[in-house]
Amino acid sequence: MSPRSLAKLLALAVAAAWGASFVAIKRVTDELSAGAAGAADVVVPFYLARFAMTSACFLPVLVLGRRELARYGARDWAWAVLVGIIVAPAYHLPLFFAARALPSARLAVIIATSPVITAVLARLFLAERVGVRRAAGVLVSFAGVATAVLVQHRMSQGGPALGASGRGWFLYPALVGASALAAALWSVCGRAALREKNPTVFVAAATVTATALTSFLWSGRALERILSLSAWGWAGVGYLAVVATFLAYIGWYWSLKRLDASEVTVFLNVTPLVALALGALIRSEAMSSLYLAGAAMVVAGVYITQRSPSAGTARAGGSPGEEAA
Repeated sequence: MSPRSLAKLLALAVAAAWGASFVAIKRVTDELSAGAAGAADVVVPFYLARFAMTSACFLPVLVLGRRELARYGARDWAWAVLVGIIVAPAYHLPLFFAARALPSARLAVIIATSPVITAVLARLFLAERVGVRRAAGVLVSFAGVATAVLVQHRMSQGGPALGASGRGWFLYPALVGASALAAALWSVCGRAALREKNPTVFVAAATVTATALTSFLWSGRALERILSLSAWGWAGVGYLAVVATFLAYIGWYWSLKRLDASEVTVFLNVTPLVALALGALIRSEAMSSLYLAGAAMVVAGVYITQRSPSAGTARAGGSPGEEAA
């Protein structure tokens, strides 16, 4: 199997793992919401628990990669800080806040708009050649996501999760949209920062740095809320930290080292399919035929994108030997 094919397979596996993560997110937020004094009692402890565990996983990577880290200059550390802030607090805090009100499948389908954002940003800042077929595939996937979101809104319209004021139908999706933007920025900035860097060491440095920079969020109340989690709650945090963050970040950045940012992120459109299926099976979340039609459009869009001739072309700024790096 060629490095490019392996990178695509790995990106697909990571996207599937992230689909399952939305069910785990709902499990933990539901548990922390019981007895919570407000949103901060849910969002902050969840964030701290997840990234404390993730950083513990990444510490051995930093030790093993200390020689490469010793060669990092100010510019390299600036990239690490930027990517870390984007991938940790900027992405997760809005997402965890919205997870208190939205079903796991809806969270996933809104996040799946990030490939469209990534394609635009990658064209503007990385000079990636998108191509007509790849652009068409991204747009078909986006249309599928939009269909699923609108159907879910109609099914839940007027429900208590949207808030008594009725404004929640916009606020919560907008927060998840901010997370989708952060996901796109994470891939684009990561692609720009990875040149001549080991992706595993870089993502370890970025994640641990962001965790350290947000350590001011720790408090006695946050620790109390974390320790109140049940065994199932800790299982959810463990899955999110070890599988959906530690292993997934390594796999995602390994793929970004070898593929265009827009080519990798299109696999995120698979995420809502997994979230939808698991949400229905595990959490008994509603599913409709139109929702499934939207999911089918997502699959079609991914297929069109990966069939695009532009997917195998040389990337601007890349080198002929980069593919085998």
